[in-house]
Amino acid sequence: MIILRTAQTFQRKENEGNCESLSSYVGRYNAAQIDLNRDFPDRFDDDRKRHLRRNRQQPETVAVMNWILSNPFVLSANLHGGAVVASYPYDNSIVHHDCCEDSPTPDNHFFKYAALTYAQNHPVMKNGNDCNETFPEGITNGAYWYELNGGMQDFNYVFSNCFEITLELSCCKFPRASELPKEWHKNKRSLIEYIKLVHVGVKGLVTDSNGYPIKDADVIVDGISQNIRTTQRGEYWRLLVPGNYKIRVEAVGYYPSQEVPITITSEQPLRVNFSLKSYEADEVRHPRPRPTRRRTQMTRKPSTFPHNNNNNNGYGYTRIQPQPPPYYYGNQYNNNNNIYNNPYYYYYTQYYANQPNRRPLDSRPQPSEPTAVYYQGSPYQWRPGRRRTSSFFY
Repeated sequence: MIILRTAQTFQRKENEGNCESLSSYVGRYNAAQIDLNRDFPDRFDDDRKRHLRRNRQQPETVAVMNWILSNPFVLSANLHGGAVVASYPYDNSIVHHDCCEDSPTPDNHFFKYAALTYAQNHPVMKNGNDCNETFPEGITNGAYWYELNGGMQDFNYVFSNCFEITLELSCCKFPRASELPKEWHKNKRSLIEYIKLVHVGVKGLVTDSNGYPIKDADVIVDGISQNIRTTQRGEYWRLLVPGNYKIRVEAVGYYPSQEVPITITSEQPLRVNFSLKSYEADEVRHPRPRPTRRRTQMTRKPSTFPHNNNNNNGYGYTRIQPQPPPYYYGNQYNNNNNIYNNPYYYYYTQYYANQPNRRPLDSRPQPSEPTAVYYQGSPYQWRPGRRRTSSFFY
């Protein structure tokens, strides 16, 4: 848990005791006259606004954004002055009214629970009627109080895993130095109780079947549309108010986990670990069947060899293959140097042209007598589609 102070006005000695903002809000803006608490990305920004905001974003804002996104913060609060109230997101609404429009988050129950925890432990804030303003129970929704865009409170919730509220701690923006110890004692108990909320909910690890952490896995709570993502070490912290929930985990490349019913109490955090099974591991263990190429039967039964290839079984070669060529010498099937008269030419050329990688040297039928004469290198090594104009057999 981290508490950070934003929009701090640097106080001079002559400003002590001044409860109102200085003229032109001096101290609220940086040197470029930009209000840093209006400079963060907003959930309603379209591509054009996002591009413009990125081009003019202040280095202070970028530094804080990188700090938030590079650390697994869970709970935070930013401290302001000018009122006494605990404000929770959202700070703007879809209708964009100036005020009086409640804009709850998917985790509205927890944010109200966190804001009440702080307010009810504050001796002044819990009354809700300080600084000439009235806030029931000392809390308010940010957009209901007044709307602002580009605030850090909404940025934490929308773009990171961190839940943040805004704490307005005093009516005077420039309290006297002598009053600071009194202000500390007003807020001490509230701060401690608020820090304890970091352990309210469920936490654990998300790993694969080998025990390695899974990064950016979505921790999903049934009934809440906002998900929490795991860190690089597979850690997660999901803040929830006490009650009964169902939780599951999903990650890219893994089978979703089973939904687990849990009960959250305020006494101690609940730990639930998840182990996800990878799609790749399942494919290695149970490989998908590959289509097998049917092998033709080699037989010694004599058969005819039509000069076309119509008598095939869909694999591009004759289903019943002949035995090796008989003992033909000379040009018995090569009259007038026309090798197309040799029926065995079609068998070898068409068979290997359709199966260029097939060289069945081990499965070829052996001649019954060793006096058979073959083309040099064996006809079973005839290259695909190769044609000779000389004698086929020697």
